[in-house]
Amino acid sequence: MKKLTDKQKSFCEEYVANGYVGGKAYSLAFQNENLNSCRVGAHELLQKPVVIEKIKEIEGNYRILGMEMGIDRKRILGKIDEMLNAKKKTFQAGNLVDESPDNIAINNAIVTWAKLTGEFEAEKKSIVIGEETGLDKNPQEMTPEEIEVKKAEILKEMQD
Repeated sequence: MKKLTDKQKSFCEEYVANGYVGGKAYSLAFQNENLNSCRVGAHELLQKPVVIEKIKEIEGNYRILGMEMGIDRKRILGKIDEMLNAKKKTFQAGNLVDESPDNIAINNAIVTWAKLTGEFEAEKKSIVIGEETGLDKNPQEMTPEEIEVKKAEILKEMQD
């Protein structure tokens, strides 16, 4: 198997450490500030089996370290649950005046859960239609008016 250069190894480390953001990892490892070339470079590296194997090795090391620190699935899921129920507090003159859902924390929890379970794939283009999504018809078969109505319903639901 082909060996990795020091910069490629650094890319793998940065990729895992920085939440699997390829462009950022490439920028840090190769000291390159051109975002487009970093994205392209990261994409090219992530096509190489030797790079994928190194990333898996690093993930295993992180998993072992996390277990030693007491971070396990139960603890992670507990934190995700806390994030899903997070509240944003609004104060006025030092007094609590409102408590509403913290949509940023909730969104981060959903994205984290989806990544952990493999439900989130940026390349995925299929949409599941049914009770899980609340859609009763394929969006590609909807008229522009129906899409606007559905969009308004979803936005209203998010604000409630």
